[in-house]
Amino acid sequence: MTTPAKGGLLLRTPASIGEAVLDLAAQIRPGAAPIYLRILPEIDAEPLSCFENVARKVARDGGRCQFGWALWVWPGVFIEAEHHAVYAPASGEPLRDITPSATPAKRRLFLPDDTATYDPADPRSRRDNIRSPLSKDPLVADVFTGAQARTDAWRRDGAERPHDGFAQLQAAEFSQVYAQQKLGLSHTNPNARCFCGSGKRMKRCHGAARRTGT
Repeated sequence: MTTPAKGGLLLRTPASIGEAVLDLAAQIRPGAAPIYLRILPEIDAEPLSCFENVARKVARDGGRCQFGWALWVWPGVFIEAEHHAVYAPASGEPLRDITPSATPAKRRLFLPDDTATYDPADPRSRRDNIRSPLSKDPLVADVFTGAQARTDAWRRDGAERPHDGFAQLQAAEFSQVYAQQKLGLSHTNPNARCFCGSGKRMKRCHGAARRTGT
């Protein structure tokens, strides 16, 4: 239930449907094929609200919600599937991804999965992200552990007892962000844009901070 880093500098839409993508797709939904969908946002659609966006579109224009997964990759580090929904027109026209991206992406790689349903009356019915490592770096496992701890804290305390569960959720979020930052420091080229989304080159942003110890 995490989202890609802002700016698309860590997780991004896979450039091609390679072996890693196909392996993850087969793990999630054997026999289903991932497809690229151009992002065509509805005027009232909001980022990170795909289920609500599609529900409004269906109520307005008919058609149905197609459940599935948005596939993301941090090249050479890990690949991830995020619970997602797109619009299926009643006319039988191709699927439409009507949810704007929180990153500069113009398309998503979508894996249809009719079993990945979502009940808007129960936010906890949203499925956990599914991740697979592409690197043997132990920091990848730390990121996965932090992400799972955040999800567990939200499901256990954050949804039903937001005040009581805030401290646990905040600690879990910090753990995940800290692990991802360490991974970003380890796997970002000094001349590439910094993983934090600042727009600066790594060597002039977090890379410089690492060299000075700040």
